[in-house]
Amino acid sequence: MSYFTNFPEIDYKTLNGNQIRVVDITRRFKFIESILERSYIFYNYFVTEGDRPDVVAEKFYDDPDIDWIILLTNRIIDPHFEWHLTYQEFNAFIKKKYGSIESAKTTDCKYFRIIQKFKKNNDGSIEPELKIGVDRIMYLSLSEESRSKETNYEYEFRLNEERRNIKIIDENFIPQIRKEVKEIYAR
Repeated sequence: MSYFTNFPEIDYKTLNGNQIRVVDITRRFKFIESILERSYIFYNYFVTEGDRPDVVAEKFYDDPDIDWIILLTNRIIDPHFEWHLTYQEFNAFIKKKYGSIESAKTTDCKYFRIIQKFKKNNDGSIEPELKIGVDRIMYLSLSEESRSKETNYEYEFRLNEERRNIKIIDENFIPQIRKEVKEIYAR
């Protein structure tokens, strides 16, 4: 089932005066926030290189056409920029946005004050580095060991890596979601 299959159609008048029937894309199905907060109906998934929403839908639901469920579950509206980019896509994005990879790697983007350094305890547990964002003036006033910075490249890379962690809704809920979508668009 394609996402737009259940959308109603409307009459649309074109610029040359012709009237055609088109899908009403102004309608939207959205999960209720309380459903998205129910952790027991989701699995965590780590997007691997080359995974697209349709590939993930095929892996979990045996149906690539319900990739829209993967996107909605993860609050993704624009899969071109909110889904994990492959290595080649990421480099192309960096070049387009910053002019070159070198420029992105040499231009500072964010400045931080380190509150607690990364620490490995005797029991093997790890305490992550804690830091807060500061402006450049504050950053420059801090000692070398109590500050860190992030380049544009590092920032974009971190965001892209964070997009690898997505939620997959349990397949037992898929028939109910499909039913609700049909009911909503039948109105």
